[in-house]
Amino acid sequence: SAPTPNSFLCFVADLVADLVVDSRHTTNALKHLHGHPGMSTFADLLGPDLSTKTGSKPTADALAGAEVVGLYFSAHWCGPCRQFTPELAAFYKKLVASGKKFEIVFVSSDRDESSFDSYYAEHPWLALPYAARDLKTALSKKFKVQGIPTFVLLDANAKTLTVDGRETIGEDPEGFPWAKKDLLELLGGADGALLASPTAVGDGDDVDVGSLWGKKKIGLYFRCEIISFPLFFFFFSNSLNFPRIHSIMRARCSERRTSAFTSGEFF
Repeated sequence: SAPTPNSFLCFVADLVADLVVDSRHTTNALKHLHGHPGMSTFADLLGPDLSTKTGSKPTADALAGAEVVGLYFSAHWCGPCRQFTPELAAFYKKLVASGKKFEIVFVSSDRDESSFDSYYAEHPWLALPYAARDLKTALSKKFKVQGIPTFVLLDANAKTLTVDGRETIGEDPEGFPWAKKDLLELLGGADGALLASPTAVGDGDDVDVGSLWGKKKIGLYFRCEIISFPLFFFFFSNSLNFPRIHSIMRARCSERRTSAFTSGEFF
C-alpha cells in the first residue's frame, strides 16, 4: 500500500539524520558489525553497555536469558512512532508478565539527547545509549531500515528472525518466540494439501505438501484481479521470504490465488 505522508517524512528525516553522522565513525561501526563472521553475542551487535531505567548495564547482563530481542527504531518527532509506541509497550508488558523471555532495545533517531531522554521515559525497556550515534547508524544500515518505526526481532543468538516485527506481532501475537519456518511448513506442513493445476501435473487432483519436501526449488505464482500482470517468484525450499511476499500481495489484492509447482513438474 502507498506510504502515508507522515511515514514518508519519517523516512526522509531519519535518512538525513544518519547522513550527518561522522563518516569515519560510521565506517568503524560497520567494520565492528560485519568484521566478525562468527558473531553471536548481543555485545558484539549493540556494544558493551545498554541504558536501563536505573542506569547503564552491561549488554550481556541486560539481555541474559532473553529468547527474543526486539530492536525498536523510533523517535519522538515521528508521529507514527508515537502512535505505535504505546501499543508496543502494552504488548511487551503483557508478554513479560506471562513469563516470556522477551526484551526490547530502543534505537533512537531523536535529534538531541534531551529529546531522547524525554521519549525514553515513556518506554518500559532498554535503550542503546544515545551517545552511540555511530553504532545507531550502523545498525540502521545492517538491518536496512528505510523508515521509522521499524521493529526488528532477533533470536537468542542475535540472529535475525524478521525485520518486519510490527507485522509479525500484529498477525501472530501469540506466536512467541516466532521461530523461523521454511517455505513448505508455511504451506501447511507434510499433512497439508495444495490444489493442483491440471496443466501442471496432469489430473487436477490435490497434491500433498509432503511430496514437495526435498525439492531444490519451488516456484510460487501470485495472481489477483486488480493487478494486470502475474508475479512469479522462485525460492529454495528453505526460503524465508515467502511471508513477506505473501503480505505484500495480500495488501494489494482483494482476492488472491496461489499455486505452487516444483521445478521438475513445472518446467
